[in-house]
Amino acid sequence: MRTLHLLVLSALVLCAYPFRMKGQYSQLDLPRESQAGATFQRIGTTDLTVHYSRPSLKGRAIWGEVVPYDRIRRAGANENTTFTCTGDITVEGKALPAGTYGLHMIPTKSAWTVIFQQGPHRLGIVLLQKGDGCVAGGCHPTPRPEDRASDL
Repeated sequence: MRTLHLLVLSALVLCAYPFRMKGQYSQLDLPRESQAGATFQRIGTTDLTVHYSRPSLKGRAIWGEVVPYDRIRRAGANENTTFTCTGDITVEGKALPAGTYGLHMIPTKSAWTVIFQQGPHRLGIVLLQKGDGCVAGGCHPTPRPEDRASDL
């Protein structure tokens, strides 16, 4: 009798199995609020690529509030922004060998310092030390119309 019950139970389990759908147990792959992006440019024989995440504004003022002025900050949101060059280049008269770099900024109200840091997967605030493989250059930000997401 016990064998019969076990056989019936096994048959019911096997019959119910096809009704289980794969999608019931998978997680939704929803997009992040800060969308990932990449930009690519070929100059001569050198490819330049930037992988970044655009921070969502959500009605906030980013520069000077969420991102304070005069302090080092990694560029972008979520993961570290990376800059890749396939050939040796020059940034503000300083040599930048081919490779992938973490991109960091020191924003001020009038000008920004852009820092290319070796070790592209270091997240957060980076301690810049002499001989740490850093190359820095300056730039002047240009205001643009406010959008739901910001660019680099």
